[in-house]
Amino acid sequence: NIMKIAVTGGAGFFGSHLVKQLIQDGHFVFVIDDLSRGRSENLLGINRQKLSFVLADYSDPRRASEWTDLLARGGTNIIVHLASVMSHNPTDHISGLELAASYLRSLKILRIPTVYISSSSANTDPDSRGLHNETFRPEGLYGMTKAFTEWALFDLKNAGVVPNYVALRPSNLYGPNEVFSGHTHIHVIPNLVRKILLGTDKIEVLGDGSQTRPITYVKDGVRAVLNAIKIV
Repeated sequence: NIMKIAVTGGAGFFGSHLVKQLIQDGHFVFVIDDLSRGRSENLLGINRQKLSFVLADYSDPRRASEWTDLLARGGTNIIVHLASVMSHNPTDHISGLELAASYLRSLKILRIPTVYISSSSANTDPDSRGLHNETFRPEGLYGMTKAFTEWALFDLKNAGVVPNYVALRPSNLYGPNEVFSGHTHIHVIPNLVRKILLGTDKIEVLGDGSQTRPITYVKDGVRAVLNAIKIV
């Protein structure tokens, strides 16, 4: 079925790949992005008749409210929430919590299904899935914010506010349009390539070198979101 789908962070690395595929599949897409990490160039070449793009900071309650009104008037069917703060600076996660608050407020008003792009950082405990009321071990404030939002969605669904939701936890997405972020623990592939090409940084070997780290090709991540949209 052709739908009207809202995507936060839709000009970012992952978001732009998703938006392009949704439009290619015939859907109309509402995007909000402040371009702090996303790029307008990522959305070049798509059918602009199928896109509504708003340049705004979704963590700003006023701008989030205005965009939510636009979604309500447009008859939006589902929200895919990708907008996120990627940082190891503790103060940056204030914005992460504000993004979560804007997202949850939008859902409270719209009462439509949602797909939430969480993170493998939400739980690093191999003995649990980190689901509601289970033990979990988030990785830093970033992971705690992701886990908090997952649990909030669980409670909102039980309260009848959200009809249904799917939370996905991708691990280290990589692919075309990915950029070096400046942080050594995220965007693993361009980070490693940059170190090799420049020859200025040492290639870290952790422990005895036998550790592995899962990575996910961005198009596989997009397919996961498309499948989640079908079942939500």
